[in-house]
Amino acid sequence: MKHVFVIGSHTPFLTALGVVNHLKLSKEDVIFILGRNYRCDLLGQEYTKFDISEKYYIYLKGNTNKKIKEHAAWLDHFVDTHISEPFILYIPHLSFMTFQLFATHPSCKDVKFIQEGIADFCLPEPIKPKFSWKAFYVKNFLTCGTRIWMDRCWNDTSGLKDKTVSETFAITDKIFRNMHCRHTVVSWPVVDTHLTIESESTLFVFESLVEVKNIEKKIFMEATRKLIQRYGGSKNYVKYHPYQSKENIEEINRIFIECGFKVQALPHSVPFEMILCSDTKYKVCGFTTSLIFYASLLGHNAHICAPTLLASHKFRKYWNWYSKQLECYGDVFPYETL
Repeated sequence: MKHVFVIGSHTPFLTALGVVNHLKLSKEDVIFILGRNYRCDLLGQEYTKFDISEKYYIYLKGNTNKKIKEHAAWLDHFVDTHISEPFILYIPHLSFMTFQLFATHPSCKDVKFIQEGIADFCLPEPIKPKFSWKAFYVKNFLTCGTRIWMDRCWNDTSGLKDKTVSETFAITDKIFRNMHCRHTVVSWPVVDTHLTIESESTLFVFESLVEVKNIEKKIFMEATRKLIQRYGGSKNYVKYHPYQSKENIEEINRIFIECGFKVQALPHSVPFEMILCSDTKYKVCGFTTSLIFYASLLGHNAHICAPTLLASHKFRKYWNWYSKQLECYGDVFPYETL
């Protein structure tokens, strides 16, 4: 029996390695399917990997029926060729067509969820997708249609038919709490990142709020300046989001300089989650990125300053949704207004 993990970012990759360690899986039985051009050179090199980035995001909306049929045929051929035996599938959710096709392949004998985010999968009730003529046609008129259901409904398992999601894996039992199955807590691996970060350092973590239009740039930069002024120290490191624009990164770097602080950017190739798993506890500052919440859960001195951004109408709408997802954690997170 093979154990197939579909990975698109650092968090599910580290969670997958936690599953491998927890279940004591043999490396010969583990296969990583990579998407979103994901790579990590620090660990996991001993496992079989396949990169399907070009096929990772294929949606019902915007694609022809021919393209959908071709994608289903391609994926089945991929499974038959590269996995070629019964397997257990580990995925973050069932939102994507690619995940659904993996889960409904005849060789897939069980489906399990692995952690990808900290808030996205904490909804108290399943999402009810809107009716779509596209989905209706695919389901009723394409041969592969019975294996494909609505986009963007992460916990809809109705299309699995003769199987279900039997287990979830995460670093806290709060995630996936709505799933009626077994919940297993695993630990991320502790790995030498080959980075020297002094214990007195302040770590700043940012997200792509401006780029995805969840806040006005001016308000975000004003709040960033307050954050740096309040918590900047003699040694500062910053973790930028891969989707942040070069222009906005350069502006934040200028703010550090204008506030009289030196700063060093942490490389994207090193998962920030690995730094958080080290024995050293740091001061970690940010707004809404999952990394700041991980820092708090893992015992670091976390300063979560999301309320500072509430001057933005756009952000208030986003935060009203986001904060509700975090209610399952109780009063764990120390929110601050600068």
